[in-house]
Order: sequence, then C-alpha cells, then structure tokens
Amino acid sequence: MMNTFSKTSSGSAYGRVESVSPIGSGPIMELAPGIVCEAQVGAHNEAVNLFTAIVTFQPGRSLPMHVHPHSESITLLKGEAIVEVENRRYRLQQFDNITVPQNIPHKVVNGSGAEQSIFHIAMPVSVPLRDVKNEAYAQYISVADDVNGKSGKEYVTRFNLASRYNAGSGTAFIDYFNEEMLAGVGMSGGVGIFYKDGRLPAHFHAFDESICIVSGEAVCITQRSKYHLSNFSTALQPNGLPHYFINPYQKEMYMIWVYAGAMPVRTEVDDF
Repeated sequence: MMNTFSKTSSGSAYGRVESVSPIGSGPIMELAPGIVCEAQVGAHNEAVNLFTAIVTFQPGRSLPMHVHPHSESITLLKGEAIVEVENRRYRLQQFDNITVPQNIPHKVVNGSGAEQSIFHIAMPVSVPLRDVKNEAYAQYISVADDVNGKSGKEYVTRFNLASRYNAGSGTAFIDYFNEEMLAGVGMSGGVGIFYKDGRLPAHFHAFDESICIVSGEAVCITQRSKYHLSNFSTALQPNGLPHYFINPYQKEMYMIWVYAGAMPVRTEVDDF
C-alpha cells in the first residue's frame, strides 16, 4: 500500500506547532527490570491519538507477555530480538517490524546476552495502556525468517523483503501497517530511506505525525523554523501543519514515520 497524495495551493489552518524531542529529553519509564521506555510523542507534548517511544532492553532482558486495548507497532532498530505473539515466535533483524492488534498477547525478548536491543514502538493513543498476562502455550511455533505479511493475527514486515515505493525525489519507502494491511490498527506508518538530497514535497496531514530519525541526519523544515535531527531525535508534526524533510548529506538517512490516521494520506502544498 503506497501513500495517497493530493495537492492544494496552501496548507490548512493550525493552532499547535511542531516539537522536536532529542533522545534523552522525553519522559522515562522502567517497563521491567533492565527495560526502559522513553516517550517521544504522546500526551506529554500534546499529541492527539498517537504515542511513539524508544525502548531499550539490556542484554538478556525480556518484557513479559502482555496485551494492550489498542494496537502496537514494534520495530527493531539495533541488536537482536525475539517477539512472541500468542504461540508464534519471530526473530527480527534490523528495521524489521511486527504490528500486533489490540488484545493479542505478545512478549519481547532481547536475544543477546551481551548487547542492548533498541526498539521504536508506536500506538494509536496519546496514553498507552498495558495489562500483563501470564499466558503459557503447550507448544511454540518458530515462524520462518522469510515470512513477510499477515501471519496469524499480526503483520510482520521484513525490511530486506518488503516492497518499496517513491514518496519523493531520492527516497524509498516501506509501509509497516495501515488499515488495508491490518484492519482495525488505527494508525499507519513505515520506514523511509532518503538518499543524498532526497526530500519530500511540502505537505500536511489531517492527523498528527511522529517522525523519528533512526539512522543518518535530516533537516526538517516547517513554516516557522528549520531543525536538524539525528540519533533517534523525533519530530511531532500536528494536524494541519505544513512541513517537509530533506537529507542534504552523503550518508543515507532512515526515518520511522507514524500517522495518527488509519491510512497514509497527505496533502501537498506550495514550497516555502
């Protein structure tokens, strides 16, 4: 599923302005011993129907089986990871994503005894909820590493196997989740790769957006200001605020983008 684009001569009116959260600046919560969640977009910065965070697992740590009353997207950014959804077990590689529907038990494990694992997570609510479930299954099924798409109730995207499309000059985008891919997910998002001088056209959305720079460096431009982002810095672009991103550097830039809308729709505007 590709982004859906339209064009208008001017952006819609907006009240809230953008905010940029460097890593280390957001609210921090320990989810379990050795597992720390740093919120980047959520109620703390007035995001509407959207929560994103960076979660760090110390070596060998695991987050117990749990459920949410909303969906969750989990993307491995660094290290090793095993994700169990009900009795299905997945091993993730860098930039692989697994999206779990609401009320489905799942568990996340750092598969390394020596290195940290780092994840980007996203949920279609401003304040996430979690309920620990002591689920046990008689047998676990190891899902093959080449499974890409709907698997059980969840959706898994293998970065090296997923189809890509052009969302702007010098870019390659992969969709991780949206309503057509996983009904009821309540949000849409994926990963974008920006090559040298890659950029998106100026645009806005009818819902909030979180953009986390997970590799390389980016320049974010809004009608108010210009920002440099790198090293997991995240920008919150509120509903109706025109903006665009560009990579003026030689190194490729990777971003995880998440919309509070169920389908990835943008409205293009004149450059500024």
